[in-house]
Amino acid sequence: MTTPMAGPKTLNPSDLGTTKKWKFKNDTGEPIFDFYIATGPKSFLEIEFPWGESGNPPDLRRFTIRESGFDTASKSFDDVTEGKATLDPPIAPGKEFEIELQFDDPFEPEEYVQLIPTDGAGTTIEDGDETETAEPNTGIQEILKALEAAAGALGQLRVPSKDLEAAFR
Repeated sequence: MTTPMAGPKTLNPSDLGTTKKWKFKNDTGEPIFDFYIATGPKSFLEIEFPWGESGNPPDLRRFTIRESGFDTASKSFDDVTEGKATLDPPIAPGKEFEIELQFDDPFEPEEYVQLIPTDGAGTTIEDGDETETAEPNTGIQEILKALEAAAGALGQLRVPSKDLEAAFR
């Protein structure tokens, strides 16, 4: 199944494997010269929590684009969650293409990858769909969740609070 690529696409890959592939059609109305690729969500702490939530999404390893079954561009990355791949030649309007991405780890349920096409001037090609923006990630939510989980774990150990206070000082 081919998905229209008319602007930034946020995709939620399955948690199976580290290589992902999608088929698109350039519905932007203009040539696509580059793709910015980003995985998320990123957090202030950039750690994997033991209860499965993540602030450290998979790193990009390789970007490959194919038209008519032939590789037209590829780029390798090293330990980055954001990267840019330049296409030469660009993808013409109306053309179908396939993007294959390789990552260092499988995706957790709330992690995603975003593909952002740009024109010849490096300007993001938007599709006009309005999306609700999230609040900036200050890291406080992750700290509160971590403290809540730690308090629960300590409560199960039945350690007297006076001993905990002394240990933290």
